[in-house]
Amino acid sequence: MPPSSTPAPGHQPSGSQDPPLHRRTVRIVNKRNIQRTAIVSLAVAAAAAGLLLAAWRVFQTDEDPMPHIRTIKDVHVNWLCERGHASQGPGGETPKACWTCGRDAYPAVPFRCSVHGSSAVTFQFAEQEDGQIVPVEVRAPGGDWEPFADGPHCSQCRRLMKREVEDPLERVQRKPVRRKGS
Repeated sequence: MPPSSTPAPGHQPSGSQDPPLHRRTVRIVNKRNIQRTAIVSLAVAAAAAGLLLAAWRVFQTDEDPMPHIRTIKDVHVNWLCERGHASQGPGGETPKACWTCGRDAYPAVPFRCSVHGSSAVTFQFAEQEDGQIVPVEVRAPGGDWEPFADGPHCSQCRRLMKREVEDPLERVQRKPVRRKGS
């Protein structure tokens, strides 16, 4: 063999002076068991879920949460006095003094008579034993106070009036629509 050539690794040519290379066998003693790790992780996750469920059951109440109920004091209403002066302000269960004439003003809501049209109906409120404020009397313009349960009746024809629902979009002033070619 020429001196420039090199032997293959781990192979010694015959007649060489170097000792032969020994191969070592490596044995893995502690092989990691992936299945055991997965089982331990699953057990820890199940224990955490069990603790969360137990805590939820301990701190859970049987009571239903009370919904927030709006009262007349929570909203701004239209007020109308006995002489017809209108104003707006926070609601209340008792009449307030008219800012123009000083007479009693009551909360007013628009109602409609099928014959005579729309008018503002005034209400009187009272606090019940449980603390809720409810309407107790109602009066159409020019009429007398009557129980709220009977509903407002038109002062001219005595027909039952229906609440007039206000459409908030009617208050928006629309721009005229321009069509092309017009």
